[in-house]
Amino acid sequence: MSEPRGGVPSGSELESLRRRVSQLEGELRALESHKPDAALLSVASNSPDIVTLLDRDLKIRYISRVRDPHCPLEVIGSSVLDFFPETFARSVRETFESVAANREPGGYQSESVTPDGQVTYWETVVGGVVKNGEVVGFTTIARDITETRRQVAAQERFFLLSIDMLCLASFEGYFIRVNPSFSRVLGFSPEELLSRPILSFVVDEDQSRTIEAFEALFQGEAVIDFENRYRRSDGQVRWISWRAASDPERREIYAVARDVTEMKQLEAQLRQSQKLEALGQLAGGIAHDFNNLILAIRSNVLFARGLPDGDFRRHAPLDMIDEASLRAEGLVQQLLSFTELRPAKRELFDFEQRTREVLGLVGSLLPPGITTRLAVAPDAPVRIYGDASQLEQVVMNLCLNARDALPDGGEIQLRFERPSDPPGRGDWLRLLVIDEGTGMPDQVSEHLFEPFFTTKEQGKGTGLGLSTVYGIVRQHGGRIGVESELGVGTTFRVDFPVGSGAVAKEPVQRDAGEAIRGNETLLVAEDEELVRRVLERILETAGYTVIFAVDGVDALELFRAHRDEIALVLLDHVMPGRTGVEVLAAIREAGSDVPVLISSGFRKRSGAGKEPEGPEPDAFLSKPFQPPELLALVRRLLDARAPH
Repeated sequence: MSEPRGGVPSGSELESLRRRVSQLEGELRALESHKPDAALLSVASNSPDIVTLLDRDLKIRYISRVRDPHCPLEVIGSSVLDFFPETFARSVRETFESVAANREPGGYQSESVTPDGQVTYWETVVGGVVKNGEVVGFTTIARDITETRRQVAAQERFFLLSIDMLCLASFEGYFIRVNPSFSRVLGFSPEELLSRPILSFVVDEDQSRTIEAFEALFQGEAVIDFENRYRRSDGQVRWISWRAASDPERREIYAVARDVTEMKQLEAQLRQSQKLEALGQLAGGIAHDFNNLILAIRSNVLFARGLPDGDFRRHAPLDMIDEASLRAEGLVQQLLSFTELRPAKRELFDFEQRTREVLGLVGSLLPPGITTRLAVAPDAPVRIYGDASQLEQVVMNLCLNARDALPDGGEIQLRFERPSDPPGRGDWLRLLVIDEGTGMPDQVSEHLFEPFFTTKEQGKGTGLGLSTVYGIVRQHGGRIGVESELGVGTTFRVDFPVGSGAVAKEPVQRDAGEAIRGNETLLVAEDEELVRRVLERILETAGYTVIFAVDGVDALELFRAHRDEIALVLLDHVMPGRTGVEVLAAIREAGSDVPVLISSGFRKRSGAGKEPEGPEPDAFLSKPFQPPELLALVRRLLDARAPH
């Protein structure tokens, strides 16, 4: 057998080489088919995203740039699956297979770790390269969404932590998503909120307005500061204030809401307080004029009775006039209690003991089916400064109000305790008066403390009971509130400061005995003509010489003109020009220590509830008074200044 010639391949070897060259040419053509054209290369190289060209086997044939720590040469020819963990690589492969099968773009999100250990997040879109009806490769565009993810995470934290109510809703009237504040405010779980129509949570009376707000949003209009009422899972009603905008193309509504129930309640309390203050000023003015008229009526009745006349038949109508004036005086005192203008006698007393005494009296006024019970907390400070008789009236009126709410009988509970939320510093005492009676609707409780407001039929009540309670509580520096629900009952909550000030001066005692006469000169300032005529008759009949002034300015001029003659000054508290206190201050500034008596149906208080600043008079006389009372007081003041 001959040896082959060196360097010359055999026939079989040539055939093998020819097949290899053909194979290489095929591979080259395949590579050429996957090479991006110039336009694609330009776009890819200038894109912030990573553009990749893959063959059908998911090997990388082109990449615009690479993620750290790789370089382009390292990844060309590698499978894209090599850059993912095995478990995630299976999901990526399924994405490519789905794109090849459905001829529709797909995508996935992935993570990558930089050399310094930072995690970055990527979103990749996958598309198929189709040739002759077959998918021969893939293109991918990968975008760094790390910052977007961080922003979304931050927004999500705000969404979850916000104390406001945040939501996404559909045009179909359902919540799509709500934050935890929705459940906190309304008491429903997120699942319950998402499964029911939004209108089902809105109270019936507000649904039509809510539909109008939705219709505005459907048109692309914004809704700002819209308020409606939602019913909680426990039946309570909450006021919600909304701001919302919509995306008509996506048919979605974006809204932020806030529970403003407490704010609405505070606004209502403020309006009520302002209303009551205005009513108090009106009632105070009426009471002032009314007292002047009562003074004139009762004094003239006394004069008429003193006339010598043998016909005693006239005494009967005079008695009726006197009785009517006494009842009118009592009515005025109730008005003054409401307006906080009635002088109060302050003393330290045991409120618990006095309350038990009142309950003994209340028991005689209750029908057989109603009982009372008093409970006192061990730490309740029941010894307080105040006007004991007025605070007894508070207990009495609240108990009688509770009685009227128990037509079928029941128990009136009273409790003394230390409030957990005192309105100010120092010790406070809370009185609770509770009944489980008929309760009151909101439209009644809102007007409860207004004078003359009553739900009783005509002739069954004046409507002054609870307004008097309100005035007494405010006069003592306290506060009163009421919680009531129809068919459940009512709770009155009254808070008193334990130490509300020093004990007031003892009021002037009325002397029904014989009037004491005199011959001194008196200066009397009174702007009401009827009262001036009464005072003239009382004082001049008793032997005094009287110089009359019609207002405060006139009083000062007459005092300066007759200073050496005047032995006593009688001033009305409220007069045109200058008040009685202002005239008194001017007299003292002039260096005179002449006795000064101030008289009025009330002591006018400032907005802070304090007496106007100025010197104290030598005595204060409340209107209406009886002539003997005035004469006795005038005589006592004059004698106190007389030389011994």
